[in-house]
Amino acid sequence: MKIIYYCQTGKYGALAAAGLHLQIIDSKISYKGFRKYIKEYNIKPYLTYYFGIDGDGNEIYALEAKIEKKLVHKILYSFQDTFCSNKDIKSIDAFPKNYFLLFVLSKIFSLPILNCFNFIFNTSIIWMNLSFIKKQVLKP
Repeated sequence: MKIIYYCQTGKYGALAAAGLHLQIIDSKISYKGFRKYIKEYNIKPYLTYYFGIDGDGNEIYALEAKIEKKLVHKILYSFQDTFCSNKDIKSIDAFPKNYFLLFVLSKIFSLPILNCFNFIFNTSIIWMNLSFIKKQVLKP
């Protein structure tokens, strides 16, 4: 099976989920270590990035997507239905659920005038929610 993690913050949640899934990082990683981990990966927007294979043989991918999660989900499953014969693709939103304020703030900080704060803000949001993201990864 192919598992694709995506996040509305761009790459931050997707990278965290993929790293937690493959145990590249731990939910107790320091903020400095997490920022270093995020900077190591240069994911292009809307292109899947292959991370590796987990212990169950699942292929793990991260996807940078700055659009609404239902749209990402619909696009991925539409692509799967059209082009994939085995239908073994699962997309998982890594953004912490039920955090409307965080979602709004992540959109505000993505505005061009505040873009210089985008990396700091989004890495902070995701880092503070790593234990929650880890729970999502363990029961997709």
